[in-house]
Amino acid sequence: MKTDGKKEILTYWVRHTEEKRHYFKWDWSMIWLLLKYRLVWGMKISFTCTKAYDREEYLIQFFAE
Repeated sequence: MKTDGKKEILTYWVRHTEEKRHYFKWDWSMIWLLLKYRLVWGMKISFTCTKAYDREEYLIQFFAE
């Protein structure tokens, strides 16, 4: 998806439950993807974190421009 000249390159959800607060665990393929866009192609990386209105869920999105 492209928005405002930015290309969405990585998206994931973080969902907390009543019993436990879950946090995202990085995967090497995700780190490599971000590094590739930044170092190989010289693109700027930005991200947003959006909280779901009625739940303990967060949408994390990374963009390259």
